[in-house]
Amino acid sequence: ERKIDPVRMPNPADTLIEFCSGCWFSPGSTLIARKRLFEGEIGPFCEALRRLEDMDWFIRFGKINGQLLVQPLVGLDILPGNSPSIETIQCAARQILQRHRDLRRLDPKAWRHLMAYIDLEVATYATKNRQFLKAAFWFGRSLARVPRIARHLSPGWKSDLSQQ
Repeated sequence: ERKIDPVRMPNPADTLIEFCSGCWFSPGSTLIARKRLFEGEIGPFCEALRRLEDMDWFIRFGKINGQLLVQPLVGLDILPGNSPSIETIQCAARQILQRHRDLRRLDPKAWRHLMAYIDLEVATYATKNRQFLKAAFWFGRSLARVPRIARHLSPGWKSDLSQQ
């Protein structure tokens, strides 16, 4: 019998640093946005990215001062799937950092959060691939970039929907 995970609802976000602090707002969620955002203002999802394409889009959304609103509806339960290789994650990480290197100058704090989150993603997939020394290195690097007590950079979701 499968254990049922608690319902997690993404928190709203409206700052670039929030969009650079993780991809908590997208996995399992459905984005409803005006067509013009995809046609010009932000553009489509980057098809070259094999992972984190939603985070890349939301960073661009944050750069134009986008605001993520959340409608607290639960429509489905997502089961874990196959994990990508650490090489796939590292390739996506390099592409995202290259695509958003302007943040280093425009918003150094957001850039630091983005790098810390990318390091955390690599650490997570290194752990899933049982590469524990590599995972410890990447997790330590993430903590050095953005010191914190929790594993994640920000509390990106609510578990108790009664608080909504």
